[in-house]
Order: sequence, then structure tokens, then C-alpha cells
Amino acid sequence: MERVRTELSLLTGEPAGELLTAVVGQAGGTLLDWAATQVDHQPRGRTTVGYTARVRWGDGTETGETFGACSGPLPEGVVRLSDGVTDIGVWRFPFDPELPALRTAFDPVGMRRLVETPDCVAMARSTCGCGRTGHGGVR
Repeated sequence: MERVRTELSLLTGEPAGELLTAVVGQAGGTLLDWAATQVDHQPRGRTTVGYTARVRWGDGTETGETFGACSGPLPEGVVRLSDGVTDIGVWRFPFDPELPALRTAFDPVGMRRLVETPDCVAMARSTCGCGRTGHGGVR
């Protein structure tokens, strides 16, 4: 139970801001504000938290960003931070290491290339499950 409280406090309390500040600083930005927007706690597993943040970058621009952080078994590709007891992994949306296709899904050029591939076009023209063909799933 204590481990859970520690992880939740690291991921949702004041330490979360320190984690995000470190990650944003490493990328050349300054964290202006942040809020935890979603918490997914899996007992005896991983706790994952989503954040929205406002960041000022080195060139002076300010952007809204989305980050994820987790405790528990950390996936490859995260920025790893630790308080000496608990390891936390942080990533910026859409670069979720466990959802590699997310980058393409949120990139208009990448999606256009994907949906224009012959396999995707053929799939859209095939049966959508309703028994009819050729309508690309539009009823």
C-alpha cells in the first residue's frame, strides 16, 4: 500500500512537476504550468498518468504539450528518472513507446501516405463485415 501511495504522489503531486520540469529542460524548454489529466492505476502493475502542460521553448514560443509518465515496469524509449527508490518513465505525446503507430496516426502527411498504400486501399474496397463489398465500410 505504501508503494502505491508513493507512486501516486510522485506521479500526481508536486514531484510530478519536478519530473516534467527536468524532462522539458532536457529538451530545451521551460515548464510554465501543468496538470494531471488522467490516472490509470493497475494494482501490482503499472501506474500511468497523462498531463497537459504549457512550455516555453528556447526560441520564445509557447506550446501546449501532452506528456505521459509511468511507474512499474518501464518500457524502452522513455526518459528514466528516479528518486532513488521509485523509477519513473516520461515521454511526450505522440511518442508513446508502447504505441509506435501513434506518431503516424497524428501526422497528416504520414496518415496520407498510409491510407494511400495499395494494401489500405484494397482493404477499404473489401468487405467491411456487412457482407457487401466495394463501399469501404460506408453504409
